[in-house]
Amino acid sequence: MRVIGGVARGRPLKAKIPSTVRPTTDYAREVYFVDSDPACLLAAKANLEPLSMDGEAVFVRSTLPFWQPSPDLNLVLADPPYGPLDLASVLRNVTAQRVVIENDRHMDAPEGWIVTKTKRYGTTLVTMLEHGEEDDQ
Repeated sequence: MRVIGGVARGRPLKAKIPSTVRPTTDYAREVYFVDSDPACLLAAKANLEPLSMDGEAVFVRSTLPFWQPSPDLNLVLADPPYGPLDLASVLRNVTAQRVVIENDRHMDAPEGWIVTKTKRYGTTLVTMLEHGEEDDQ
C-alpha cells in the first residue's frame, strides 16, 4: 500500500497491516480513522509516523454505528465491515454535507439524505450521499 495524495503522495506504507484490514481504494483520502480493532488503529498510526503526519490524523476506537462524529467534518469516508448496515444509525449526528460509504450491497438513503451516485468496483459498491430531501414531483 502507498499514500495516494497530499505532501506524502507515493510513499509506501510499511507497517504490518492486520489481515482483517481491506485497503481503501485510491480515491479516498482519510484523516479520521475509526475502528473497533486496536491493531488496525496501531497500524494506521505506524504508517503515518514515518510520513511526519501522525499529528494530522484523529484515531477513534469505536464500533459502528456507535461513533460520535466531530461537528466540523465536511466529508465522511466510511468503509464499515461488508454486509447488512444500519445506515441511518451510522449517519446519526453526521453534519457533513457529503458521505461516501463502501459496502458490498445497495443501501437506501435514510431520511434527510439523498443517494447522488453509486459505482461498483468489483465486490465493492461505493455510495455517495448528500444532505437534502428528494423532490416529490
